[in-house]
Amino acid sequence: MVRREDFERMNAQEVRRLASAEGGVQRGKGLYFQRPWQQVLDEMEDAGVRTVGGLNAARVRTLYEGVSGA
Repeated sequence: MVRREDFERMNAQEVRRLASAEGGVQRGKGLYFQRPWQQVLDEMEDAGVRTVGGLNAARVRTLYEGVSGA
């Protein structure tokens, strides 16, 4: 499990490495079903931020809950 502070400091390269291990979209499932790191990466790229902590605080909280299973 990743600590919240470490999560917020993660850069796109670190998130991309974790997302690549999740595999592709599963047929008949939601885009991010069992792929929380891909969602983090996509949101970082869409927002143009270098670290997870650069995202809106509410999104960071929600995304952290997704990757930590909380």
